[in-house]
Amino acid sequence: MVELPADQHDLLRASVFSALQSVLDLGSLRDVMTSVRTVVDTAIADIAHAWNTAHKDPLCRLPVELHVSCLQWLELGGIITASQVSRAWRTIALSEPSLWDSFDASSFENFERAFEVVLLRSQATPFDITWDTKVEPSQRVREMLVAHASHLRKLHLPSCRWSDELLSVLLSTSLPHLRTLQAKYENTRARLRLPDMMSDETMPKLQSVTLGPVLLPTRIHAVSSVTFLHLGAPSDCRDLFELFPLVQQVTLRDVSSATLLPYRLARSIIQCISKV
Repeated sequence: MVELPADQHDLLRASVFSALQSVLDLGSLRDVMTSVRTVVDTAIADIAHAWNTAHKDPLCRLPVELHVSCLQWLELGGIITASQVSRAWRTIALSEPSLWDSFDASSFENFERAFEVVLLRSQATPFDITWDTKVEPSQRVREMLVAHASHLRKLHLPSCRWSDELLSVLLSTSLPHLRTLQAKYENTRARLRLPDMMSDETMPKLQSVTLGPVLLPTRIHAVSSVTFLHLGAPSDCRDLFELFPLVQQVTLRDVSSATLLPYRLARSIIQCISKV
């Protein structure tokens, strides 16, 4: 460790002593000590900034677009670290919301704080959420996810009770950017009731649906954008292709002799058969 020269050490000590010697009580002493620390921290930050300005980072000479392209090779944790390197790097990282459009909870220990950072920095950009961990998200995380549901592009959840509860809430909202909905399959779970408001209006871009055991909505509104479907078979599948009329690839698991099968094939499947 490099130590201060003796004359500078004495000068700094004398300045601190001068600031503290007139303090009369313990409460004031704490306030003055906090002020002294703030002054020292600010001075260090100013010196670091001056050093960085004098020794230009080669990356800072690149156009912003190329710098952003370099950051796009990093995982989210790496981008967060890069945004803390310097003021210049932070400015670049925050200038492009698409750098923050993907979140994987398994990559973080403090995933609540990381999730909050992603939501803040992605702004209105559609984003992907992967919660591939059994650790249950806090109530705060659930509230943030529901509040930003309109920006969801991909949602991947584990198979457990809390994920079904969260899905019930999310699927009852408008999801204009959602393209992929996936929850790990597990046939021991209670059946998830798909909400009546599922429709082309609430989910206009939904293409792929992978869920465990479900129950179809009581009132059917077509979700015509879905082309891939992998479900735990509802006990009553008769309206399945009314709900997903243009699906092209279908997998139903745990079909039994008691399962009520669809009235007719989806229109897209009939068209494929007729072209053969």
